[in-house]
Amino acid sequence: MGKAFFSVAGEDVEKARGIAAEFAANQIYLYDESGQHAADMWEEEAKELRDSTVLVIFWSINYLKKKGTLREIRLAVELLDRRKLGHPLIVRLDDTPLTSVGNLAGDESNGVQLLAPLMGVSEFLCVRRRYLPTAMGKRISS
Repeated sequence: MGKAFFSVAGEDVEKARGIAAEFAANQIYLYDESGQHAADMWEEEAKELRDSTVLVIFWSINYLKKKGTLREIRLAVELLDRRKLGHPLIVRLDDTPLTSVGNLAGDESNGVQLLAPLMGVSEFLCVRRRYLPTAMGKRISS
């Protein structure tokens, strides 16, 4: 099994950490720092995303307004276009519509439907937080 990159807003990292704990540490990349330090970690995050085979997006209202998650989704779209990343999995943490737009003033994704480029992927899996899909290897309930 390849590595999964967990893309999650800082406010939601505890939920992602709970799921990540069910897998071997070398199967998951979850950067859970926040604040100014996290902004400096883009090179590491980009490398890890490029080296991953699966992207798991923890979708929430918080995801829409974070510089890091907006960068991650743009890179993921690029990697998917080049067939360098497997199909994304989306874990919905709240009722934020999948058609929502980026909400970070000054960011190039501000006002852009973040998931629109992913909707064209032939296989697109979206689940509620209660279950992580068995495609990740285990079924986990929250």
